[in-house]
Amino acid sequence: LHWDFHPMNVLVKNDTYFIIDWIGASSGDPSADIARTVIVLLFSKNEGILKNLDLYAVRKVFVKYYLSETLSLRNISNSEIQKWIPFVAAARLSENLSKPEKNNLLELIDQENARALVDSLF
Repeated sequence: LHWDFHPMNVLVKNDTYFIIDWIGASSGDPSADIARTVIVLLFSKNEGILKNLDLYAVRKVFVKYYLSETLSLRNISNSEIQKWIPFVAAARLSENLSKPEKNNLLELIDQENARALVDSLF
């Protein structure tokens, strides 16, 4: 598991993609890593020039594409991703996050909210 996969950790050179920053890598269920990526992509704080923009709709389109491509390469269902969302959200609460990020994560700890999120992505 990469455990920190997002666009800033992908380098491209001559149409070849390199995933970097493997410091937190571990072994485990790939569905957990995908669930964490979904949460990071959807709810992480905007930085730099994007700081004051609401990019949730753009992020959601990107996540839908990411899930479509990732799940087509693996034999993983959306229900397997959904079951990990509450656990990953709870674990992420221990990180240094903004109050809005923590509020979003607290909502995702509820299984019904996690199911609604995943359903909206498929």
